[in-house]
Amino acid sequence: MQKKNPQGSEDADGFLRITGRLKEILITAGGENLAPAPLEAALRMRLSPLVSHAVAVGDKRRFVSCLLAPKTVLVSFYFEKYVVVPREKTIIVGNSFG
Repeated sequence: MQKKNPQGSEDADGFLRITGRLKEILITAGGENLAPAPLEAALRMRLSPLVSHAVAVGDKRRFVSCLLAPKTVLVSFYFEKYVVVPREKTIIVGNSFG
């Protein structure tokens, strides 16, 4: 059975898809108001071409953290060209989505 709400949905296989957030302002434990969307956009588009998705987390916390999902093809290319070629690429880049 498929479940939906304004922030996301669950498909018949139990996978979750986030489609929005509860509110557009994070309020840190110190009372600072922060709009996460500009930070997420900067990480995703301007600061790193290796980032596919970015989510800022920090409501009622002492500091703001970001969860990043890499563009796996570009990350693999970057590591092969500039760092090292690992024996198994899954050490650096894994795809848990099938």
